[in-house]
This record gives sequence, C-alpha cells and structure tokens, in this order.
Amino acid sequence: MKMKATMIYGFNDIRLETVDRPEPGHGDVLIKVKVATTCGTDVKSIVRGRPGDTFPRLLGHGEVSGVVEEVGEGVTRFQVGQRVVAHNSAPCFTCRMCLKGLYSLCEDFFYVRGAYQDYLLIPSKIVEVNMFEIPDNITFEEAAQLEPFSCAVYGAAASNIKLGDNVAIIGDGAQGLYFVKLAKLYGAGKVIVCGHHDFRLNIAKKFGADELINEHKENAEEKVKELTGGYGADVVITAAGTPAAWEQAVRMAAKGAIINQYGGCAPETTFTVPTGRVHYDMITVFGTFHTTPYYVHRAWELIKSRTVDLRPIVTHRIPLDDVKEAFNLLMTSKEALKIAIIP
Repeated sequence: MKMKATMIYGFNDIRLETVDRPEPGHGDVLIKVKVATTCGTDVKSIVRGRPGDTFPRLLGHGEVSGVVEEVGEGVTRFQVGQRVVAHNSAPCFTCRMCLKGLYSLCEDFFYVRGAYQDYLLIPSKIVEVNMFEIPDNITFEEAAQLEPFSCAVYGAAASNIKLGDNVAIIGDGAQGLYFVKLAKLYGAGKVIVCGHHDFRLNIAKKFGADELINEHKENAEEKVKELTGGYGADVVITAAGTPAAWEQAVRMAAKGAIINQYGGCAPETTFTVPTGRVHYDMITVFGTFHTTPYYVHRAWELIKSRTVDLRPIVTHRIPLDDVKEAFNLLMTSKEALKIAIIP
C-alpha cells in the first residue's frame, strides 16, 4: 500500500511524495496520523542542518498522535482503533551511556522515522517504553506535543529551580513557553521571559510569566538585573539556539546561578564564558539534551491532567497537502508557534 509522506532532500528542499506504507513487524504498531505538530528541530534541518543529518529521508521529529491502524505480532497493550501517542524514541538500556544512567545520550536509540505523513510506524521498543493511550478529554494536538514537552520537563528538573528563585528564560517559542509553566510549578518567585515577539510574549504572560522583555525595545541583561534588585537571575534557561543567546545567559545570571544552555546551536559553533564568572562567581553552566523515559512519563501525567495546558501552543492548522506552506509560515510569521499538520 502507498501513503503520502514529506521527504527532505537537503537545505530548503522538502517534498510531499507517495511512498510505501510501512508494515508493522513483531511488537510494532502502525498508527493513522491524526495530528503532527511542527518541530523546531525540523526547522533546523531545513534551514541549516543538525549533527548527524542525512538526506534524503523522511522529515519529522515525531510529534505525532493518531489512531492504531494495525499491530504487529505480540502486541497486547494496544488494539486497533485506540487513540494513542508515542514519544519519538526509546533508549536501548544496554549501551555504555545507558548503563551510566545517561539515557538521553544513548548510543543506540530506537527512533520514529518521519511525522508529516498518513501513517507512522512505532518501533517495538518505543511501544514497550514510551507509548500511551490518549484519554477522551485530551485532544490529538495536546498529545502530539509529548516529545518536545518531555524534553522541557527533563530540562526544568535538571535546572534545579528552588522555591522563590528568579528564573530568566531566553526565547519566546514553544519551548520557552513550556519552561514558563514548569518554572511556576517548581515554585519560582519571578519568571522573566526575554523574547522578540509581542504576540508570543503575551502568551507567555497567560502562561504565568511575571515579567516580559521585548529585546527589540529593551536591553535584556540590564532589565533582568533591574528586576532582580541588581543581582541577576538565579536560574537562566536558554531556549534559543544561538551562541549569542548562550553568552547573554551567562551575563544575566546572578552569582551562584545555574544556567541551562538548552537550545541547540548550529554544528561546530562555539561560545565564550569569562573565567571569572565560573571561578569567582561560581556559576554552573551546563546543557540538557533530549529526554529520558522517566521524564516522558512525568510529562504525560502533566498533559493528561492538564496541570500544564498545551492547547494555546498550537496556533495554526494546515492540511498535509500544504506542508511546505506550513513550514514557510512557521519560519516567517511572528504569530506561529506550533502548526498542526493534518493528513
């Protein structure tokens, strides 16, 4: 059988094509895609590439929810017709990194391939570890955000936000907005969002941000210092993937601060940290990448309970046939966060 699927052939070259529909093997599940939400990782692949990128390939970072179409031999937890969502990966649990407990650095990940297509094959390991039935009260659009939201849940936990901390978030995209909600759940005293788009900053306000800084109008570093009594932020999360943003995070951090350089930058780029900030000011600079099964499950509980309501993150809905236009909109509009691609 055939299906429509989005392929990427290189930078700024994506095409909707007809390809063979995958068939589930032992333990696999095939789902009929109902919603695939656009991902910043896919934008990076289209615009500038990511580490390990190869072309041509199916495009899609696996932000998908749908209905079970077919199950492979041995599958008992899921049945045809169920509303389901799967994370885009599962670790092998046996490589050197997994045995150290660093599951997000697994050397042999099991991955979903694609997203913007009629059907999606979920490999058996993901079915076992990171696949869930969607409750009737949760929309496909909310569920499809499981993968990116779980990365933020992991990043927020690692950032060690304490009650009353002043938290600065650099970036007003979907990931930045996730962090606003999570910082508030951790008891942050003041959440400050630095961005470039009033539309997105206004959503951040609705998500619970206490202070908004439009960097086109104000100096973010000076404003963060002003809002924190001259000290700087206790925790800084960089939800923007540029070396300039990473360096800005270091400058707006308080002494003893934790800085999570969460947003991935272009391959081979570097950033500079003054030695005095690390030694004399005792800041901690680190990054979190991807997520782990534990935080996937924690993220799903937050989505299911609507403790974190992800519905406002989807700002547009576009048919699969217009997938190229969807990404053009995502890369040019200041009012597009995530776009739901609907086959």
